[in-house]
Amino acid sequence: MKNIFVLSVLCSCIMLGSCTTVAPEAGEEGVKVHKPWVFGTGGVDMTPVETGLEYTWLSTDYVIVNMLPQAYDEDLDDATSNDNTLLDFNTQIQLQVKDNMSPVLVKNYGVNWYSSVIKEVYRNTWWMVTILLSSIYSRILSLRTLF
Repeated sequence: MKNIFVLSVLCSCIMLGSCTTVAPEAGEEGVKVHKPWVFGTGGVDMTPVETGLEYTWLSTDYVIVNMLPQAYDEDLDDATSNDNTLLDFNTQIQLQVKDNMSPVLVKNYGVNWYSSVIKEVYRNTWWMVTILLSSIYSRILSLRTLF
């Protein structure tokens, strides 16, 4: 009888101690990243955890992705125009992750997806836009002299 009690306590401790929870709040999705210790394959689970609570293995990590629109400020300093005038811009980009697309985002681009992928592309694109804007501005100034 004592052996059965000890065995049931031991099994209960193992079962309760080998689980962890993923609990994203409203406006968030959780992405599970499997890291098995012995058997199975690791990687990102392509089914996101929506608002609520889900139990996972102890070896499973998770990433919380904010699904609300996020605003990122970018300061573009010393953009050179066609007439070699240095221009400074303060821009803002607003991004929102689509529903159920957070696993794809984490799998393909990682946890810091904005700073590792979008930020440099956005900044490089704005260099081209500043050149375009400066040429338009210089064209407007040249037209002002005509009228």
